[in-house]
Amino acid sequence: MRISGKGHVEPKFAREGGRAFYGLFGRPEAADQDISFVLQVNQPGSGTEDDNHDLEQWFFVHKGCCRFYVDGEAVVAGPGDLVYVPRNAMHHHEVVGDEAAELVVIDHWPHDSENELGWE
Repeated sequence: MRISGKGHVEPKFAREGGRAFYGLFGRPEAADQDISFVLQVNQPGSGTEDDNHDLEQWFFVHKGCCRFYVDGEAVVAGPGDLVYVPRNAMHHHEVVGDEAAELVVIDHWPHDSENELGWE
């Protein structure tokens, strides 16, 4: 996979549980940047654990299909869909079907956020 920009060719972050992360635009810790863009590639059968963060997230589904759970509500999203996760909402997702899902994840840290989740 080739991502235009600063020469990102390999996943910037370790693969875990059938997922790979490619940093498109990062938010270094303690920086003034309050947004990051990450391409997340999820293999069939993979998913995430229930989690929450002191930030807002948007998941744009580029390819494949995922079932998202946000504060106990479930929705299935496919190519072209955008899923919003409010600040501090419990959420997780899982791949639906036998095709890998590619998600562009946009993280936004409000100015009063103390969350240290960042893609350096």
